[in-house]
Amino acid sequence: MKENLLGMLFLLKYCVCDNVRFGGDIKNFVVGNSKLYVVTDHRLHQMRHDLFIEKTKEFNGTQPNCTLLVPFEANGTLITCGTSNGLYCEVLDLGDITNTIYWEGKTTLPKNETSVAFILDTSPNNSPNGAYLLVGEKERSLNNRYTIVTLWSTLHSQPGSIFSTSGERATPYIHTERDVEFIDGFQIISRKLSYLFLNALTESGWKAYVLRLNNAKGKKEEIIRDFKGSTLECCSDKARPLLLASARIPSDKAVLWTGVFSAQNGDDPENNALAVYDISNIDGTVNSFCTWIKNPRDAKNENDPKHQPLAVVFKYKSISSVAAVRDGSWIVLFMGTTDGQLIKLVLDERFSPGCPTVLYRSDDDQEFLPRMHLDPVDSKYIYIALKNQVCAVRLCWMALVIFLQDPEILSIKPNKVSLHGRNSVLLTGRNLESVTKIRIQGVLDCIQKEYPVFDRSSRNLRFHMPPGVTKRTMKVCAVDEDGRCHGNSIITYSFQPTCTGIQPKVTWRSGGRTIHVQGTNMEVVESIVVHPSNKELRTQYNTSSRDLWFYTHPYDGSDTINLVLQVANSTLNCADLTYQPDPVFNGFTTTQLDNDILVIIKKNADKLNLSMKELDVSGLQEDQEYECVLGSIASTAIMCKIKAIIQVDSLTIRVGRSFVLRMGQSSRKYLFCLKPQGPS
Repeated sequence: MKENLLGMLFLLKYCVCDNVRFGGDIKNFVVGNSKLYVVTDHRLHQMRHDLFIEKTKEFNGTQPNCTLLVPFEANGTLITCGTSNGLYCEVLDLGDITNTIYWEGKTTLPKNETSVAFILDTSPNNSPNGAYLLVGEKERSLNNRYTIVTLWSTLHSQPGSIFSTSGERATPYIHTERDVEFIDGFQIISRKLSYLFLNALTESGWKAYVLRLNNAKGKKEEIIRDFKGSTLECCSDKARPLLLASARIPSDKAVLWTGVFSAQNGDDPENNALAVYDISNIDGTVNSFCTWIKNPRDAKNENDPKHQPLAVVFKYKSISSVAAVRDGSWIVLFMGTTDGQLIKLVLDERFSPGCPTVLYRSDDDQEFLPRMHLDPVDSKYIYIALKNQVCAVRLCWMALVIFLQDPEILSIKPNKVSLHGRNSVLLTGRNLESVTKIRIQGVLDCIQKEYPVFDRSSRNLRFHMPPGVTKRTMKVCAVDEDGRCHGNSIITYSFQPTCTGIQPKVTWRSGGRTIHVQGTNMEVVESIVVHPSNKELRTQYNTSSRDLWFYTHPYDGSDTINLVLQVANSTLNCADLTYQPDPVFNGFTTTQLDNDILVIIKKNADKLNLSMKELDVSGLQEDQEYECVLGSIASTAIMCKIKAIIQVDSLTIRVGRSFVLRMGQSSRKYLFCLKPQGPS
């Protein structure tokens, strides 16, 4: 059995978070080599890395929509678009944003559209003369197509001057007929490569894509003409087609990248997943993404190349953003969540994850902006934005390494339990003879707890799930005699059940009637306790219909008993159940209807309100049994019909699951045959 570095516990010495609040919500922010730039509703702020505000620039117009915010470090400028009613792009002084160097009228995106922009450098020495602005945005063109990727000039000396998309001989672009959503992009200067990440709406739904451009081609036309692409697929346990956020992982040997993917199911505790990819060899042609020379429709029958992850390292439904750094052979990932947490995860050189650690938690559970930025100087700070505040979180840690075994569990039932815990949880697997205890750990916890097992065999064992504090997801593995932990399964703590009643509210004394319990969170109920006898009845739960039911027990006591829900070691009062005498049947008559027989069964009036689901009637002719299809049930009679026979010798009436009645037409004598009730 192979061994992996499974867990890594990080003990934080301190984690300082400096923050600044603004008068309006943050729309965008970027981090340069020496400054931080933050866009709010009507202002652009220039800040030092310690969050001291140096300059503020007021936006003109009533509806600013800043779609582009790109530091051009080599040129000492900051490029912005959409700051004045969405109609202008500007070049500002990087050290003094109040100084406008150049501006030009240029329509930008609507507010509900996404865009990505960054400097694409083509020169060997990173000179500003060889730099373009790569812009990924959805711009409608002719024939229901969208121009989605263009290269803008950044200097007057370049083709068409500043902000022009023209090349030397043509206006190059990538276009498509698909709806797209841009997520991220970056260039790798040492490799002269640029990458764009986006989602596109295909015939089968949203898919994630990566596009690669070769900066070394130099000219706009050549860079665009040579673009390559691939789909990004995740994951093996379930499809998570939608990309939410991404980050480049620093690496000298390969182009490593990590992305947050979503299955778009908010009820799933593992809806989102963080995966690591090697995107060094993106060299395919993506279906329906074409250069300006081609028609997107010409490639519709081609199959897209697919990229699979090297590893899926973390699953948690609230992940919404990610950043990455490297510390020697370790990869350190930082994840922002929709409920305002900053989580750190460390990977070893085989991409095995350690224990996740919460570095920061917002006071009001505000969602992170989709992008986080690391300090470009020494990566000692990570900058995050939540609603109207920017935080600089200092990253300080020391590591304790724990070697564990690869986990494996086939199933755990039930996998949802009450906050009171659960008695006798069933774990199913293989070769369980050596398992001595169960290890339980919260998805976001580093503290592990262990509990004994019982009723152990090679295929099954049982354990008690402890009480929980809050509604959350727990990971479970089985520990053997050597202390190694096998398997990996999920148990979720749920809210307490509520009982609103039962249906039906009466039963017969012989027992065996199905009683449905009404309420919420019924899946965590373990059994029904009958008072005053304290008899415990086994419950059954249908995961599809969310229906909980049990079978009544024989009872000769008082007319009314009290039902209590048993949840672990606690109880919850539910409803009263009334016992009535068993149903009494007084014989039957038959009437010939063509080739069928109409059967009328006489019965005493009672308060049981029998339903058709509870009765099963069959007729016997010689040695052959025929179904009698129920037509109606009245207070004193039951009608049913037997098809394609002309005579019935006797009837068999099955009521619930407790007894069977057999009677002949010529005799009023009949016999109740009580069948043993199933385990309760």
